[in-house]
Amino acid sequence: MKTVVIYTYDPAREADRAALRPKHLAYMSQLQDEGKLTFAGAWVEEPETPGALLLLNTENPEEAREWLQQDPNQLAGIVQNIATHKWNPTVGEVA
Repeated sequence: MKTVVIYTYDPAREADRAALRPKHLAYMSQLQDEGKLTFAGAWVEEPETPGALLLLNTENPEEAREWLQQDPNQLAGIVQNIATHKWNPTVGEVA
């Protein structure tokens, strides 16, 4: 099973997010190296509602939230909202 995660970032904290980007990407790379993260990426055309989509290899959304608690963006309070959804891919590369 996989968990889809949708981050919503605080638009007033863009400068902080940019400053933390190297640490955030290092943490995402660590999750990928551990086999926990399939992919992640930020929205590119929605500057008024910045956010990102992540796909995690988890048994349940609670596990995904636990892993993401150590994301530098979350630790700094830049993430305003986290939506998680259990997802069962049936077609495509991640199925």
